[in-house]
Amino acid sequence: MRIVFASLTFITFSFTSLFSQVDYYEPAEQELFRVGPYLQLKAGVNGGNIPDGRKNAIAFNGIPDFGATCYVPLSLDSDLAATFDLGLSTYSFSFKDVHKGDVYQQKYSYINLAMNFHLYYTMMGFNFGLPVSADMEGREIKTDNLEIMAEFRLGAIIPLMQDEDGSLNIMVYAGYMMTGIYSDFEKDDPLKNLIPEIPPQEITQKFNPRAVSISIGLNYMFNFYDAGEEE
Repeated sequence: MRIVFASLTFITFSFTSLFSQVDYYEPAEQELFRVGPYLQLKAGVNGGNIPDGRKNAIAFNGIPDFGATCYVPLSLDSDLAATFDLGLSTYSFSFKDVHKGDVYQQKYSYINLAMNFHLYYTMMGFNFGLPVSADMEGREIKTDNLEIMAEFRLGAIIPLMQDEDGSLNIMVYAGYMMTGIYSDFEKDDPLKNLIPEIPPQEITQKFNPRAVSISIGLNYMFNFYDAGEEE
């Protein structure tokens, strides 16, 4: 899975290089912060250990992630800033039954809060999520069985159009869950009866899935200035 995450990170920063020639708007007034909505599409794969008899498969979210981003400048002399995302985020991945060929897609949705450092176009930070729903092929998974999510993220917020009122941006994120999805995977594995363990291997907590994901989307952030700087 290190190779997968490294590949996603390479894609993310390739987007950064691709758009690095965009002219960056310099406001004449002291900027306090920017805030606005975002919408993102996401694909994911399990980044944890895989039991015998199962094979990883990529899955795409049916419902886009959405929420709001706040950008707060931290320096007058550079483009160092803190960014915060608050929204609804869904992670999807699939397992394939090696012997039967059946594919089972799992989806996990969280109310998420992300805190990041932003320098020029690039972003690095952490995302935390409270589980609100989960299912596998339409069968509900109890959120009481799920852990609070913690995710490491790399990415970029790249301006496409800018003026004194705000900016339209492309957002590209790659993420890796640092926590397993289930509190007790040995007990609550949703595939326990569909793709049972193959002796002598046992399904234990070490097979607790964790999502590796990449998302791309747009946001629009409105500019807010220090009233004391206005003429």
